Amino acid sequence: MRVLVSTIPLFGHFSPMVALAWALRSAGHEVVVACHRDFAETVTRAGLPAEIVSETLGKEDYAAFNGNSSEHPFELSGRGWAGLGLRCLDGMAGIFKAGPPDLLISEPAEFAGRLIATERGIPWVQHHWGLAVPPEIVNAAEAELAEPAGLPRPDLTLYPCAPSLLQPYAEPGTHMRYIPYNGAEVVADWVPARSGRPRVLLTFGSVLPRHGTAALRRLVVDIAERLAGDGREVIVGMDPAMTEGHGPMPEGVVMAGWVPLNQVLPTCDAIIHHGGMGSSSSAVVYGVPQLLIPQGTDQYVNSERLSASGAAIRLVGAEASASAAAEAVTALLEHTSYARAAQALADEVRAQPAPAAIVSTLSCLAGA
Repeated sequence: MRVLVSTIPLFGHFSPMVALAWALRSAGHEVVVACHRDFAETVTRAGLPAEIVSETLGKEDYAAFNGNSSEHPFELSGRGWAGLGLRCLDGMAGIFKAGPPDLLISEPAEFAGRLIATERGIPWVQHHWGLAVPPEIVNAAEAELAEPAGLPRPDLTLYPCAPSLLQPYAEPGTHMRYIPYNGAEVVADWVPARSGRPRVLLTFGSVLPRHGTAALRRLVVDIAERLAGDGREVIVGMDPAMTEGHGPMPEGVVMAGWVPLNQVLPTCDAIIHHGGMGSSSSAVVYGVPQLLIPQGTDQYVNSERLSASGAAIRLVGAEASASAAAEAVTALLEHTSYARAAQALADEVRAQPAPAAIVSTLSCLAGA
């Protein structure tokens, strides 16, 4: 069976699909990933072959589909992602023509693949990042794509998340265990060396460190300094450019740069992040209480669901400050209810079928 995996060039959209792609290859199936040229190295570092669907994107492209607004983030993202799909139709059609797949696996923001697959009668699977995509995103994308009858429906929907976190509006689908893939890196020497202080990971994903605002960069520095002053060991796991121009960090702050979450989270007592699905899901897998400071798109929904579960605290907009973050971290560390709720979610995720158990279902779907 030849399987085509399609993704837009965002690590958090691609990474949840890596475990299933590996499972398919291990079962003897051919897997190739359709992606933008500037994302091909990310794909190949995951041990998967890449085919180029479009050229490199600019910063304005990322801004168009990132939805960095608390007012209408879903509509902005839906339109931006749909517009990106329209630009990729010719390239995607070329990939389908050169090596027709038996099955397409697509993440929710990639539209060109599903349109071509439906046109050619090829079954396709929607592989969510974790939770369901808000309907406002789908509605905005349908309007942008001029699809009055609605977007093509998947033949199968996969949710790699704890079932209790899934929203009431989510369409029926199959749950699957989330297996973190956070990049290919050598484990740093400092990871297993605990200082004796409570360890807090501070990260804002893979996009915001490159395209975030000056105010966000200032907030990151302020939070790190405040937590260090409170006696926490702070691991700043993001692009060092986020803290450029602010001088040396105080004792207790480790500037780790890009660090795979699956390496460091098992050693952490809490995590502060933006609520992206990759960071959220990885923290859930390892049972780590979370402080969520959403910045755009699905992050508002993710943070709302996690805080409602009792495993996280959420700070939105003007609520987010260094002092508020410090108080929240203290609560996460000292109130055992957060740790218990986080562990309950981790147990729930582990109870779901592994990606390898889904392979036979996909083979039947493709008629292989």
